[in-house]
Amino acid sequence: MERVMLYYNRAKGYALEKVNLSGIELSLLAEAVRNPGATLQSLAEKLSLTLNAASEVVASLVEKGMVSEEGGAKGGKKKVRVSVTKKGRVTKLQASELAWMAFARALGGAASVAIAVAGLINTLSSILDRWRPVPSPDVEEEAPEPKPKTPKTSRKRKTPGKKKSASRKKAKA
Repeated sequence: MERVMLYYNRAKGYALEKVNLSGIELSLLAEAVRNPGATLQSLAEKLSLTLNAASEVVASLVEKGMVSEEGGAKGGKKKVRVSVTKKGRVTKLQASELAWMAFARALGGAASVAIAVAGLINTLSSILDRWRPVPSPDVEEEAPEPKPKTPKTSRKRKTPGKKKSASRKKAKA
């Protein structure tokens, strides 16, 4: 098992070097691809980063043209939404493919075929995720319409044991 992990880590390092990203940049990019329109704060929480560290990683990805930032003027860093650019999506897919293929080559034999197929499935899954309808973060989901209230009939209850006052008896008469 240790040997497999060694091969995997080498393959991942190879892929990161080829696409010119650090491990944390690729992790944040992948998370942003999985969660379109995610806020900087939510990405930081998912990756166990501080808000400042996540902000630095996003700034680096913005410089490389992989993501764009939107909003945040009023809410500060917490409200900044991170969107993946086309270049970012292509780079993420390329890194995944490179890592899987390098891993498969390192293992060799039948295992390499299995790993190559798993990599292909992973890539196809990522491609299909792009076509999955994603609700816009600016549009709130419509709440179901409330059911019309049925009018309550008011019934006067007679309390047993109480007698009508004399003034009420006179008023009715």
